[in-house]
Amino acid sequence: MRTILFTLLALTCMLLSSCNNELDEQQVAITDETNTVFRQSDGILMFDNEAAFLEAVEKVRNNEVGTASFTRSASGEEFISLFREFDQAMTEADDYYQREGGYEEFKVKFPNLYYPEYEEDYAAFLPVSDEAIAKLLNQQGKVIIAGKEIDMRDVFSYEKIQELGLGMPENVNVDVEENPNTRAFTDIKYLTLDKENMNKKRKAWITLRGIEVSDKNSKDGSKVKLGRVDLCFRKKGAVHWYNGKMTSRGYWYSTNGVRTPITSQGLKELEYSPHKYYVSASRYYQTIKPSEVDKIKLEFACGEDYPKYSFTGIYTVDINHLMSLDNGTGFGEDLASFLVNWGLWLIPVAVTIILL
Repeated sequence: MRTILFTLLALTCMLLSSCNNELDEQQVAITDETNTVFRQSDGILMFDNEAAFLEAVEKVRNNEVGTASFTRSASGEEFISLFREFDQAMTEADDYYQREGGYEEFKVKFPNLYYPEYEEDYAAFLPVSDEAIAKLLNQQGKVIIAGKEIDMRDVFSYEKIQELGLGMPENVNVDVEENPNTRAFTDIKYLTLDKENMNKKRKAWITLRGIEVSDKNSKDGSKVKLGRVDLCFRKKGAVHWYNGKMTSRGYWYSTNGVRTPITSQGLKELEYSPHKYYVSASRYYQTIKPSEVDKIKLEFACGEDYPKYSFTGIYTVDINHLMSLDNGTGFGEDLASFLVNWGLWLIPVAVTIILL
């Protein structure tokens, strides 16, 4: 029975990977298949009313607008969004943080990001809690709606960063053991919800998210629950710990030790923290029934972009606990579009796993 369940889980993970990859593409790339042009004034996008702005946000979130929307205007001026500054900052972070004095230069080059400098965490953050909205704001976080200039920045404290699931945990576990029986990428460490020292230049931890979204194809108002395991990390610079981009590959293990990619592509290529892995899903109405697949061992092979400080993190996720959570996506995402675009044909497979 468990063999069948794990086979179904493998199929679920591959199907969920389509959702995962779609979401990741929305973070860093927008297709160029539309002629939509947003009006702008002095580098600030303009919308006739709030409804028009929210419609644009959903188009951005669902990857329905092209690069032309952000780079063209009647006057020919180029629009540079706050998100574009952040993404470029994550790309260049290593070049600055890895040398003394580089952090100060980094802040000067990317002045519109949020630098809480909380304890040992000197990472830069988007000052807006919704990435889709940040793609429509100018570098100062502003947009014009109904003729009024609005500052939409809403991240002003490390408490907010923690609420979004982006902060470093308070506790650190320095006694992480190695597992010689697991296939290794490089050094193998156990991941926990506390920050772990993977090696002298990398810290990593896990954040668990139970995400409830409405089933827009349902006539009875039913919900869909997704279980996500976020791999979070920081890099050590010349002086400070910071967020940057890293490559990881995720795998899960069956009870008989078969190692299978969590996603069909199995790769998070040069993405900033967190790396988001969807591992379970179900349709439900009132409660999630216990799963016979109680725990699944996950493996994250991290850092092939910089092998000198690469590591392999192992985490065993309790599926029942994960699916009991209701803490949402954290950083301003909306998965409902995935359920519409890809259809709920994948959910019965996951229900077979979760609802027994």
